[in-house]
Amino acid sequence: MKVFAYARVSTKGQRFDAQLQDLLKFGYDEVFKEKVSGRVFKRVELDKLLEKVSAGDLIVVWKIDRLGRSLDHVFRLYLDLKERGIAIVSIRDGIDTRVPLGDIFSAFLSKIAECDFFSIKERQRAGIDARRAKDLPMGRPVGLSKDNEAKAELAKRLYQQDGLSVAEIMRRINIGSRATVYKYLRLKGVEI
Repeated sequence: MKVFAYARVSTKGQRFDAQLQDLLKFGYDEVFKEKVSGRVFKRVELDKLLEKVSAGDLIVVWKIDRLGRSLDHVFRLYLDLKERGIAIVSIRDGIDTRVPLGDIFSAFLSKIAECDFFSIKERQRAGIDARRAKDLPMGRPVGLSKDNEAKAELAKRLYQQDGLSVAEIMRRINIGSRATVYKYLRLKGVEI
């Protein structure tokens, strides 16, 4: 029997530290890690793991939602693994499909995870509807922040009065991209 660990975070800013610490305590032969949303069905590292495991092996995760947040996806994955003779352990959820109660909890928790996702979407929709009802603007505020407004004014002056190139303006004002300089100039009514 081999133990394979799988760790996943949803965004680039998140770290694996907490997951890897618990997975290491549990013990594993090999770990697969990736940064991708649970709602994305194409997960390269999980696919590699699923190709590598065989009957009698164990997949250990920090929480069951690391395998996917939709009930359908987690449940299909669970059934496929069970049919192949592969067990799942979710450390934080206390799930171990090697024992009968683990099977029940696995299905139950994947449903809770799906409900959580949809409740987030419902709250988001309610917020949008409330803003519309009050006729409030949607999305990001139009225009520039005070700092960026000052940079745009300076970019306009440097371009029109001093005759600097876009590359020189980028260096002078410490702007990271040409597109931003062009955006500032357009917002200030400069023909480029």
